[in-house]
Amino acid sequence: MRDAKRVAKRFKEIWEYLWIKMDVQITDGSQPIGKWIWACLQTREALRILQQHKDKSEDLENKAIFLASKILILCWKAKSMKDAENLVKSQLKDWEAWKKMQEIIKAQNWEPNIKSEDIQLGKFSHDIVAEKDCIVSKVDMKHLNTMVRGLWAPKEYQAWIYLYKKLWDKVKKWEVVYTMYSPSATKIEIVKKMQKEK
Repeated sequence: MRDAKRVAKRFKEIWEYLWIKMDVQITDGSQPIGKWIWACLQTREALRILQQHKDKSEDLENKAIFLASKILILCWKAKSMKDAENLVKSQLKDWEAWKKMQEIIKAQNWEPNIKSEDIQLGKFSHDIVAEKDCIVSKVDMKHLNTMVRGLWAPKEYQAWIYLYKKLWDKVKKWEVVYTMYSPSATKIEIVKKMQKEK
C-alpha cells in the first residue's frame, strides 16, 4: 500500500505539472478481476458484461462501473458517485454501452456483431483439482502468469486459464479449482510438470 500511494502521488504531481485533470484509484490486486487469465478470454469477459450475458463476471462489472463513474465525475457528467453509477448501469442495461463498442469495433474493420461465446477455447485442457477440503487463502499471481505463458500465451490466443475458485472461496476435495487451456498438448504437459514441481 505504501508503494501504491507513493506512485499515485508521483502521478498526481506529473499531471498537475502538465495541467491535466486526473484521479488515481488504488484497487485490490491480490487476485485477478474476473475468472479468465489472459487477454483473449478477458475480452470474452468484457463482451459478456457489455452484452449483459447471464454468466458475466460480477466483480469485473462492479469495478468497471466504479471506474467509469469516476471518469464521469471528472468530466462533469455527474455530480455524485450515485448519479454516475446509475447512469453507467442504465447504459449497460439498455445496451447503449454495447452499441458504442460496436461502433468502435466496426471502425477498426472487425466484426461488430461478435458474441462473447464466439471466442473459442483451446483444443486441449487439464483440470487442477483440490486434494482436500480447504479455503483459498492466497492467489499466487506470479505463478498464474508463469503458467499461462507456459501454455503459449500471448503467442497463441487460445492459451489461458479459467478460475473456478477465487480468494476465500470454499473448496471441496476433488473439486476443480482451475482449468488450463492450450492448442498444444505438449504445452499442457509442460505446465502440469511445472505445477507438480512448485
